[in-house]
Amino acid sequence: METVRHKVLVIEDDKVDQMAFRRFVKENNIPYDYTIAGSVAEAKAILASKSFDIIIVDYLLGDGTAFDIFDLEIDAPLIVTTGSGDEEVAVKAMQVGASDYLIKDPENNYLTVLPATVKNAISQKRAEVALQESEERYSTFFKTSRDPVFITSAEGRWQDMNDAAVELLGYESKDDLFKVSVPDLYENLEERRRHTKIIDQEGFSKEFPVNLRRKDGRIINTLITSVARKDEDGNVIGYQGTIRDITEHKRAEEALRTAHEVLEIRVKERTVELVNVNEQLKQEITERKEMGEKLLKTERLAAIGEFSSGIAHELRQPLGVISNSVYFLGTRLKDVEEEKVKKHLAILEKVVKNANRLISDLLDFARVDTLVFKECDVNQAVEEALSSVEIRANIEVKTELKEDLPPIQADFDQLMRVCLNIISNAVSAMPEGGSLSLKTDENKRDGHIEISIADTGEGIPAENMQKIFEPLFTTKARGIGLGLALCKKYVAAYGGKIEVESEVGKGTKFTVKLPTHPINE
Repeated sequence: METVRHKVLVIEDDKVDQMAFRRFVKENNIPYDYTIAGSVAEAKAILASKSFDIIIVDYLLGDGTAFDIFDLEIDAPLIVTTGSGDEEVAVKAMQVGASDYLIKDPENNYLTVLPATVKNAISQKRAEVALQESEERYSTFFKTSRDPVFITSAEGRWQDMNDAAVELLGYESKDDLFKVSVPDLYENLEERRRHTKIIDQEGFSKEFPVNLRRKDGRIINTLITSVARKDEDGNVIGYQGTIRDITEHKRAEEALRTAHEVLEIRVKERTVELVNVNEQLKQEITERKEMGEKLLKTERLAAIGEFSSGIAHELRQPLGVISNSVYFLGTRLKDVEEEKVKKHLAILEKVVKNANRLISDLLDFARVDTLVFKECDVNQAVEEALSSVEIRANIEVKTELKEDLPPIQADFDQLMRVCLNIISNAVSAMPEGGSLSLKTDENKRDGHIEISIADTGEGIPAENMQKIFEPLFTTKARGIGLGLALCKKYVAAYGGKIEVESEVGKGTKFTVKLPTHPINE
């Protein structure tokens, strides 16, 4: 590390003391670049053209005293040397600005403490200069800062503030503001207590939010950054800091928050509108799809009706011939023991009946029926329908037909065909066998006769429950899907209804409800 060399001016008129100084510096290798003046006049001439880090001056000189040097107001520390017994002079020198003093002794021992004295004097001077510069900078900042700057006592009395603080708080002058205590400016005094408590505990507070009251009564939003001012014992004696006005920022935030809330409301409203429009579009699409499907079904049904009415005669005529031939062969061959012949004749008879029934279904669905009201025995219709269906051996039939059922007014053949279709479907739903239950009952409260037909078959999937009564809907490999549609048509024509309960894997129950008194006779 390079040794710092000090520029030293020694003002000494005693030649012996001059030589002693030179010898001491040389022998001790002290880093001084020194100049020696023998009088006040010589010193003044030197100082006019040179500057020094420190000046060592003897009090009593041939043409004056050390006080003549002080009068020059030199910007360098001065150390005064005096003879023994001149302590009073040394004290006066300290009073007028000397950094230190040394009392000479005959053995020149005072020179041994000279280096330390010089070092201390230079350090002290530099510290004073630094402090002065710092105070000047702080003073400049304090006066010119655009942010309000303040100094207060611990009790809340103003000690100083800059013009920006006066302007922020709406006062005409510093003197005007000095008349108001700091706590009186707080909108909420509790905020003042919390604020000072934080500073006292932490030593500072950064951007503490405070609402202050201006002279005109208007409340402003601020952030105050403060530090505690303490005495030598560490006691808080006041506060100093800056104030930042964020009133406009808060208003902008509030406006932004309000705008955001309004936007959210509009977005929600628009979302609801779009959802409603979407639902309407979905509903329109569904309705159009349903209308298209209904139109397609109507066209298909119209085609079926036209087809049925056109070929019914052509089909039934050969079927009648076949039926008559089967009957004739049956009478002629009744004594024949060939079982195979009898079996095939029975098959022919059954197929012809099924074909006739299919043609009848087509014609019945296509035509507009005239209601026929005749007294019908419900139990008889159920029994005849059951006897007309081939029941496999693996199906157990249970009947519970209520006796003394009142007769209803309806078309017996149509009633029997309703039961026949439902029973046939139940048998088809139990390919592996099961249980078929038929029950009739009277619901006097509702004025209905109820026919229940239940099976333990495959059940109807949920997605098909709304379709089973639609014309041409079927899940069978054979069939055209008119059976249940006809059942619904017949029952509805007489003011009744059909209810269905089903669970996949457990079975299905159809309940036909017919009024005991017809809707029209």
